[in-house]
Amino acid sequence: MHAGSESSLLYLSSEHGERKANEIVISLGNTTHVRKVVKLIPVSVTLPNIFPNVNQYKNTWREGVDPTLLSIPEGQYDVDSLVVALNAASGDFTFSHNGTSFVITNVSGGTTAIRTTSSDLFELLGFQDQIVKGTTEYVLSFASSDVFVGGLPNLGGEKVVFVMSHKLAHANMCFGGDGTQYDCVAHVDFTQTDYGQSSIFRVDDIDAHDIDFYYHNNLDVVTLYLYDSRFRDLILPNNYHLRIVLRAHHKDTKLLSN
Repeated sequence: MHAGSESSLLYLSSEHGERKANEIVISLGNTTHVRKVVKLIPVSVTLPNIFPNVNQYKNTWREGVDPTLLSIPEGQYDVDSLVVALNAASGDFTFSHNGTSFVITNVSGGTTAIRTTSSDLFELLGFQDQIVKGTTEYVLSFASSDVFVGGLPNLGGEKVVFVMSHKLAHANMCFGGDGTQYDCVAHVDFTQTDYGQSSIFRVDDIDAHDIDFYYHNNLDVVTLYLYDSRFRDLILPNNYHLRIVLRAHHKDTKLLSN
């Protein structure tokens, strides 16, 4: 803690904010409780697990050399509904399962492939070990009448969601796999949370989660972003809300009494 500092609790909720695409913009006004902040501690972060297990990163592919993108709707799937959606969209393949294995069969009559710009679809279906990464695509190749058999699809959805904000966390970096720095307030773990339920990040070790600013900061307007485990945008539906409780430490010890 900064010597001689005083603190206050700040409550942020997307319910009182404005949504702009993947941004959540919250105005806290210009009260003394948001001025001259030199340190923040995220006390708790509550976020509902409503990000579907098939999203915009996992639902599109190309078949063979055809440039046309095929897709299934974004949504929350079980194995049966996923099989129905994939079969409705595909022309070169049939998809099936027997309760323990997932099967992709080439019915095109010749050689073909499933092609994607990321590995997410293959990880969802459980075939990431068989794919080949080209210069621009990931490819799962099939000879005539090939049948690929794997485990059941991974339909667990998002495992962790990162809450980002340059205003709140510009000195609290976390790093992506490519070394990119991100301004991370907290990460919310969904591994023990069923779809549709909320998960809460709480601070047990305050010293490990405090955010010290190089200069005092005024938190009159805060912009928040949600990222997945690969630091890509996630959008929170309008009828669900992110809630954050922060302890703010202030530079001026007389500030809160004025």
